[in-house]
Amino acid sequence: MAYKWLYYPYDLDNVTNSILGFIDEDLKDKSPEAQKLIYTAFTSRSEEEAILQYEIIKTKYPFVNFENALNSLGYAFIGEKNISTAISIFKLNSREFPTSANVYDSLAEAYFLNNDYNLSIKYFQESLKLDPTNQNAKNYLSKIEKKLKK
Repeated sequence: MAYKWLYYPYDLDNVTNSILGFIDEDLKDKSPEAQKLIYTAFTSRSEEEAILQYEIIKTKYPFVNFENALNSLGYAFIGEKNISTAISIFKLNSREFPTSANVYDSLAEAYFLNNDYNLSIKYFQESLKLDPTNQNAKNYLSKIEKKLKK
């Protein structure tokens, strides 16, 4: 989830964030802490319990961009080949941010990876309703159409 720089031995975002925390704790970006707590909730609890834990985390970290945090976590679970947990997180994100084309696009991609093409189509279409210029959704819909013709 952190950027890895080619020439620098340190994660500069993390270093900068730590320095800001020393200057004033209110300046520190709390997103990494919140993401770690959400990740732990989804890896150690049932989906229902994890969502309840997310609600608590959300109140403790009011300045975190949870749309981005949840989206990043969903892709982290995809990277770990845990598609079902990624889908749970993306579904949560779509409930939390129903006007975001990106959250539906991500949910649709997870369903695509899970070979659930009908739900994938549904959510790519929802993403396109919110953002008709979403080329990623258009590309995936074309891929799905080709797969279903075979």
